Amino acid sequence: MSGTFCEYGQQSGIGASCSVIRDENGNIVAVIDSGISFEKTGEFNFQLSPAGDYLRGEHVPLIILTHEHADHSGSMPRLVHEHPEAVVVMSRKVNDALWVMLKDSLKIQTSDIEDAARKGVTIEPIFNESDLVNFLTGANNDLLVIEEPGWYTDIVAGWNIGFYWAGHNPGAISVYMVPPSSRNPIQLTGDVSTQNLDIVDGVLTAPESFLNGFYELPGLTLITEATNGNRSIIRRPGHSLQEDLAHHIKQIDRDFFGLIDLTFARGGIVFCPAFANNRIPRLAKKLVQAGYPVWVDGLGRKMTLIQLPETEQWLKEGKLNFFSGDYTQGKQEREAADRGELGPCVILSPSATLLKGFAVEHAERILPGEKNTLISTGFRFDGSVTKQLFELESVERGRTIWLDKFKVGPVSVNVRCKDIRHCDYSGHDYLDSLAERVRLAKPKNLIVHHCNDDGFQGLESRVLALPNPPPKIVRGAHMQEIQLA
Repeated sequence: MSGTFCEYGQQSGIGASCSVIRDENGNIVAVIDSGISFEKTGEFNFQLSPAGDYLRGEHVPLIILTHEHADHSGSMPRLVHEHPEAVVVMSRKVNDALWVMLKDSLKIQTSDIEDAARKGVTIEPIFNESDLVNFLTGANNDLLVIEEPGWYTDIVAGWNIGFYWAGHNPGAISVYMVPPSSRNPIQLTGDVSTQNLDIVDGVLTAPESFLNGFYELPGLTLITEATNGNRSIIRRPGHSLQEDLAHHIKQIDRDFFGLIDLTFARGGIVFCPAFANNRIPRLAKKLVQAGYPVWVDGLGRKMTLIQLPETEQWLKEGKLNFFSGDYTQGKQEREAADRGELGPCVILSPSATLLKGFAVEHAERILPGEKNTLISTGFRFDGSVTKQLFELESVERGRTIWLDKFKVGPVSVNVRCKDIRHCDYSGHDYLDSLAERVRLAKPKNLIVHHCNDDGFQGLESRVLALPNPPPKIVRGAHMQEIQLA
């Protein structure tokens, strides 16, 4: 097999992931993920799809969704709509989460389109509600919902294709592909995490009981993300990678809880703008287990119910609190919590970027409070309000930022909170795990995508220093066709 790999998304760094694998004749074997990215042009937010016009006019036998994050799933309903011939594969947990995530994405898309129309600008929708329902129910396609890892020989003629957990998110999968010749197999990691993430176990490699000699086949191409390819953890002599990853997380926990304790001691509240999917449920579990009062808002409530089995019991016991879905009651609760009237607490609210969602309302009231603390726990995207906050030199008091408040528009906020900190609860592998996976797999070719320049360069340098003969390393850049053998 001497086919090709091409990344149709990631036009400008991470976002709108869409990987297309073709055979030696140029025919599509599989499309893996189809996400969105965001671009702010003037006062409008545009959702951008991958290139290629959803591959219309081509035959697509297989579409795989590795997980439900918007940069991987946000345009998937439209891609599936355009290809009723395709078998569509995702896990059960991803399917469950998408009913919430993509409905929210559709609501945001509709709001952006209506806002632009009022100002004389036309934005075309990516997908509609019918596309969404048909995608998740398999109304127009053969839908394969994965309950457990396994191999399939009847999806694409002659190919043996396997799916195993990726650790990044509940239900996230990696993809293993063996061509008809049994030579030049392909592994695409998807977004992957070796460290345990509280609500999902980490995975370095699939066990041999699943692999069944996969890494012994000649000519492997490993396609890996490298979001954190420039970031390493502290390695301690005599300790395994898993032990050092657990130690790393414990250090972050100590910093996180220490910031909360300092804030409560001075009479302030802690605000964590975070992604609803995975991050808010994960933080909620940490905080409840540590005994801190927690309030969860917005879409984070639904995702916590889906991804955290203990949620209903903790709500009954008062260990976890949800802001009310009733408009009047919810507004009163938010204002009281932000003013500290509900006592010391940690507020978890989407979105992590502070560009939309209930987090904007909380930020307007919390950021001016001199006793308060804002803690970011994930990736800080360029152009986001969260990134702007961290660019304030030494968190200067009195600096002004602008928030885009729903149905109000831009509002200025004087940032006077005591602390603005980052606690790195990343759901992506660090350099050490990325390189260890390469060492174990011993690929002939290594394609690195889903990263910025420093992520690629960091992983490339580490892999070239491995004791194994180094693979051929290629950057999987936007619309760059790469030979697989």
